[in-house]
Amino acid sequence: MSDKTLKPKLLNVKVATKEIDGERTVVFVASSQNVDRDAEIVDVKSLRLPLKGGNYIVASQLTGNENVDIPFLIDHSWSVENVIGSVRKAYLNETGELVFEAGISNREKAQDLLTLLEEKHLDNAFSISMYDYDYNENTIYNAEVVEVSLVWRGSNKDARL
Repeated sequence: MSDKTLKPKLLNVKVATKEIDGERTVVFVASSQNVDRDAEIVDVKSLRLPLKGGNYIVASQLTGNENVDIPFLIDHSWSVENVIGSVRKAYLNETGELVFEAGISNREKAQDLLTLLEEKHLDNAFSISMYDYDYNENTIYNAEVVEVSLVWRGSNKDARL
């Protein structure tokens, strides 16, 4: 037996959904600078987010008004069939976490997954795929975010609704 006793952590989670121009959105922390389940750290401020029309913006320069081009997928399945929406807004919150607001498609599959979020069956259920990055001492730097996914459990423990 361990000296550590597991105590349930009770959270009063309010699902952050809203409607913008007729589109339902979900607001979630995509990543933080804390050690993840893979014993790695993502330098969130150095992440590169692609912009519609080309080029990218570094997360530390986000104002929240950029037109980012990041698809929202199911389980990192790089297929059009598993697109459930796209990131509409990205910004760093007051603690330096990367926050995404994703518009959710009207497709039945996407709406079913949104229901799981609203019913609080999923919370730490977001994960990002990164490409073309630097890696030093278990830290990922300068990565391009190519997609974000709804997953059964995120690698970053801080990823949450």
